[in-house]
Amino acid sequence: MQLSIPEYLEYRNNILRLPVGDIVDTPRGECTVIDDFVVMDDVRPDWHMKNRELEDAEYNLIMHGIEQTPEWKAKLYENDEQLYQAYKSLMVSSLATNGKRRNSRKNIIFNRKCCLCYWQLRGNTLRVVSRSLDMQRAGISDLIIVNRAAAELECKRFMLYSFCGHVYTNRDTIARRKDEDTGV
Repeated sequence: MQLSIPEYLEYRNNILRLPVGDIVDTPRGECTVIDDFVVMDDVRPDWHMKNRELEDAEYNLIMHGIEQTPEWKAKLYENDEQLYQAYKSLMVSSLATNGKRRNSRKNIIFNRKCCLCYWQLRGNTLRVVSRSLDMQRAGISDLIIVNRAAAELECKRFMLYSFCGHVYTNRDTIARRKDEDTGV
């Protein structure tokens, strides 16, 4: 299924109201796994979360490998140092500075430990694969981070491929971020 940003936001709201899919047990808890989808749209340079501090903390970590304050690190990656270090190592900004041509198929960054694990800049499109998307907690923030990265990389479009999107059964204890932080 291919969705624009507005279509995705509506789809996400419906999924959160009534998750449809197989229920599976994971190390983080029981969840409903939803069908794969792609969000493809034009870059929106001025689209941000309500909580810009949260957005900046995640964005700077993923895009530039900049350490977060201890407070933001605890809020976003509490008890998950491995995921924090994986995102810190991505350095997505290197897609623009690694000497590769924009049209090269080799202009990629990959780290399987990250949920946003695969980033490819080709032409004017940034393609990102999410191997695991928590629809409640990261369902908007990941999309905003991808959009912002595409803007910085001077792309016109982005594509976010979601594989293994899910909604946790217990929505109170799995979180890394609160819904109201995104403001969308």
